[in-house]
Amino acid sequence: MARIYDPYLNPLQLVEVNKVQLPQYISRFMDDYWLAERLSSWQQLPDGPYYQPWLPSDTIAQQFQNNAGQLKATVINCQQTIQIPFILDQKQQNKYLPDYFIYEMSAAMNTLPVGNHYFMVIEVGDTGVVLLSEGFDLQAEQPDTLLLEYTNRVFYGNAVFETGFAPSIRLRGTLQLEDPVSKDTLYEDQVLDMVMVLSKPYRLWQLTIINIPDWMVDKLNWVLGCSNLRIDGRFYTKNEGAKLTSQDALGNGTLKTYKIEMREQLLRNSKITDTASNTNEALSIVLNSTSKGFADTSTDASSSVVQFLDVE
Repeated sequence: MARIYDPYLNPLQLVEVNKVQLPQYISRFMDDYWLAERLSSWQQLPDGPYYQPWLPSDTIAQQFQNNAGQLKATVINCQQTIQIPFILDQKQQNKYLPDYFIYEMSAAMNTLPVGNHYFMVIEVGDTGVVLLSEGFDLQAEQPDTLLLEYTNRVFYGNAVFETGFAPSIRLRGTLQLEDPVSKDTLYEDQVLDMVMVLSKPYRLWQLTIINIPDWMVDKLNWVLGCSNLRIDGRFYTKNEGAKLTSQDALGNGTLKTYKIEMREQLLRNSKITDTASNTNEALSIVLNSTSKGFADTSTDASSSVVQFLDVE
């Protein structure tokens, strides 16, 4: 039996072409049909089909787990006059499900002509199964958009981040600073004098994502759960207890605007300007204190980075 796993953390929404539904079922499920095919009689898309925004500088990364052989990806336009293939690399085998292999792709958008709407086609081995994405819009400029780049420390949401998988997604939205806040430790003495013991100010931001369909907010909910989330290059984490809430709706609920409270992941008390390094990156140091390490220091003796070859 052929089976393919397409994590919700993948940026593109893929549905099976020529999906067969039993005649007694009227409603169409979000994972199985395009948004335009699921609208009720009282709903309409206000400005035509929904298209994900992308820039030529963006890269669409997708990961699948599959037991049916090599996957083939092709990007087409509405007229199918542009057909550009992309390679899906076979990664490691699933140690718990030996028939399954991980396949990953990294499609650079600068290989496509701008000013067009595109769709991605995924062919699953020789099974005849074809997956087709919702459309995406490639333009030289995408004003009022944010690029969300995300990874996780370990396996999460059926995505194997240990392979180096680092997807991103572009959405229309804004980040706005909220009222100043701080976490204070105070002491009140016997005569009711109030003493500030310690105060730690921090910033709260309101992330607003504008006019997205149901399947996109579902993906966004997974993305916000990743341990490493960058929004336009800066690390953020959703505030404790914060959740996505809908604010405005278009087309009787076909598209909605969502808001959520965010915090900067790295609490800084200074603006850092450094011409030699990216100050938005976190620094991790790993120290093995109980084993002997073996490394070749003949070429890296004067370097601050040494590659360990083995650990005993």
